[in-house]
Amino acid sequence: MPAPTRPPTLAQRHAELAALRLDGAKLRFVGNAELRFTFTIAPSEFGRFYECELRIPRDASSPEMRVLQPDLVALAKGQSLPHVYSSEPNAVKLCLWRPKQREWMSQMTLKDTYIPWTAEWLAYFELWLATGTWEGGGEHPTSPKKTAAAARTLAKKKFRKA
Repeated sequence: MPAPTRPPTLAQRHAELAALRLDGAKLRFVGNAELRFTFTIAPSEFGRFYECELRIPRDASSPEMRVLQPDLVALAKGQSLPHVYSSEPNAVKLCLWRPKQREWMSQMTLKDTYIPWTAEWLAYFELWLATGTWEGGGEHPTSPKKTAAAARTLAKKKFRKA
């Protein structure tokens, strides 16, 4: 059996992202623990521009993609944002893949996964703004409180049937 491939180091990730040569993109190390890649992307020829930040931890755990500008919450005009993990004061953390399905592994390149997945997510977001329907598929993340409440409701239904 072949030996498992090691995840790339932060220096290797830096080289991978620097090779993209995106106008205005910035790469910086945060301490010794994280690499941050800030860049601007448009999901289509006619889409708006979004400033995004990819945070890559040293420990090879999952990177996180955040949209910094424009403010997605403001664009949603009071509607609950679909397919996101959290909203922070200056950023929204996107849900780009299903962890339980292992759709992303640390050996994968970011240029072939996170960057195009972000453009795709943003295209579906713009469609959602226009139609009110999320067409991007996937599974929407839920908070631990919602998951626990759903489990209690299911348990009550099963108990009643017994």
